[in-house]
Amino acid sequence: MSEGFIPPPVASFLAVNNLGETLYNAVLRKRPRKVIEFGVLNGYSALSIGQALRHLGGGHLHSYDLWEEYPFKHGNRAEVEAQIQRFGLSSYITLGKMNFYDW
Repeated sequence: MSEGFIPPPVASFLAVNNLGETLYNAVLRKRPRKVIEFGVLNGYSALSIGQALRHLGGGHLHSYDLWEEYPFKHGNRAEVEAQIQRFGLSSYITLGKMNFYDW
């Protein structure tokens, strides 16, 4: 496991193959200043990317979802916000509500 990466304690198919760590390492290699994510669900990828941005000391992730308006399986924005705060990533992640096609 990469130094500094903490697997997010949320349900995600990404956890099965440790894709959170893959995202974390990709962010460390590319060193982006801004990351845009569409489709948050339970926040696993957002927490993984946010940890890498914190490790780098900067950058910001803008994560968008339709949340409760999405007619299929969706995450709960308040629960994802709580996880972001528990991980101390509030200054690296902003959650928003937006449809990809309206971007």
